[in-house]
Amino acid sequence: MSIEQLERRHAQRVLDHVGGNKVRAAEILGISRTHLYQLLKAATEQPRETVSKADD
Repeated sequence: MSIEQLERRHAQRVLDHVGGNKVRAAEILGISRTHLYQLLKAATEQPRETVSKADD
């Protein structure tokens, strides 16, 4: 797991802990709201692995 993934996971956990309050989450994390939004946006933009079935 990369540092970026850990940062995103931690930010999401803090956000969950404060009930979705992004201002409070950013304060707890010691980052700007802009940076928090960037972390959350990056988390949703990551491609997910998909499994495709070959046609038989």
